[in-house]
Amino acid sequence: KSSDTSDSKEKLGCLNSECIKTAGQIFSLMDERWDPCSNFYDYACGSFNEASGHSISQNSINSVYYSIKDLLESGSSPDTDNLASLKSFYRSCMEFDGLHSKRQDTSKLFLDLMERFGIGTWPVLDDYYEAKLSLAEVLSALTLVGVPVAFRVEVVPDTQIEGSYLLKISPGGPLESGRTAIDIRSDQDLRTYMLFSFLLLGTSTYSKSTRAVDDILSVDAYYAHVEQDTVRKCDTIEILAPDESLNRLNNMIPEMEWTVLFTSIQKEAGLKRPFAVELHCKEKIRDYLIHLNDLVDV
Repeated sequence: KSSDTSDSKEKLGCLNSECIKTAGQIFSLMDERWDPCSNFYDYACGSFNEASGHSISQNSINSVYYSIKDLLESGSSPDTDNLASLKSFYRSCMEFDGLHSKRQDTSKLFLDLMERFGIGTWPVLDDYYEAKLSLAEVLSALTLVGVPVAFRVEVVPDTQIEGSYLLKISPGGPLESGRTAIDIRSDQDLRTYMLFSFLLLGTSTYSKSTRAVDDILSVDAYYAHVEQDTVRKCDTIEILAPDESLNRLNNMIPEMEWTVLFTSIQKEAGLKRPFAVELHCKEKIRDYLIHLNDLVDV
């Protein structure tokens, strides 16, 4: 008899409140105007695009969230040291006086909290980082997140040595895109991507990030205009050996602190050895950096 009861429960399935709510949401996304035999997908979820709000799994996510919250706020003794530390950290955060002050600046609140736990400062919120960042550091950081401003950096196979790779450095921005000045200035996707990258990398305010993006795009547009007028083509390529690549780059294009870029890439890749460089169109890269440095110094 107990076996029959167990079987009946399995047939009924999940009957807790989260399952029932989720099932109701799934049912509401169906579009019964369609014939499931001719168009099953629109029948099963044809109203999905018309639905608004959270995903159908949000009830389950909320359930997990509240379960974790109950666990962290429970008075029972934790089973492990890690959980004890987590509960202590959570309690300290929730009891932090600044958290309950509606007039408290959120960035100041977060910095105070970080300092309280001995973690240090936070680059996105602290002007100290912005004051300390050089143009070389900003360009290197942008390069690592895929925003080629003055130059583009790629790892490419070495055609001369099988199984080896080179660091390819080529002109960035419009220098290799062939886009018009108007096209660059009106590219909102590029503007937004650069803007959020600057904010992520440490620019403390939105207005400063906007000015930085405008500066870069103005240089981009200038170069696009020059390229369109003069139709300058560039096909120069130089291969720099690993033991001399850094020194030669610093000599050929002194407007950029290449040591900063190399160190960033080595840290990112977990490498300590130097690497060979395939340098494309060094004149364009240098010319671009000269104008960018002049713009930043103004």
